[in-house]
Parts: sequence; C-alpha cells; structure tokens
Amino acid sequence: MEELVETVRGLLNANFPGNNDVELEETIPGQKIGGSFVSPHFIHMEQTDRQKAVRDMLRNNLSLANFLSVGLILTLTPQEIASMQETMTAA
Repeated sequence: MEELVETVRGLLNANFPGNNDVELEETIPGQKIGGSFVSPHFIHMEQTDRQKAVRDMLRNNLSLANFLSVGLILTLTPQEIASMQETMTAA
C-alpha cells in the first residue's frame, strides 16, 4: 500500500499545483488508503466539487484496482485549516 500512497500523493501534487499538504495512510491495512489534502486550489470550490475533481483525476490516472483502494480523502483549504486551529486554541 505504501507504493499506492506515494503514487496518489504524487498525482495530487502534480494535478493540483500549489503549496499543498498531503497526509495519506492505510486506513484498512492492505486494502484502503485515505487521509487529507490541503490545497489553495480548492479556494472558492464547494466540497462536492473538490471531491469530484480529486476522484475524477484519480479515476483517470490509476488502475481500477488501485482506484478502488482509495477511500476518503478529505479536501480542505489552508484557510479552513487556519480557522480550525484558531477555534481549537480559543476553546
């Protein structure tokens, strides 16, 4: 699965240029990977549009078996991360 993690990380960074933060891991050992993808590319995009963009890109660049091994990848903007961090420090 580590090879798939690295492949997906590379595809995300190559297809969504910017100062990205990609955190991926095995979510079901030997079966699924998932994680989070923070990118300025998602500014002004609805969450459903972000998910569609990522899923479509992966579907077009991975084998079917590898595509089906990718679970949830949460898509966020840097501003959303900053807002969550502010909320947590204020609590």
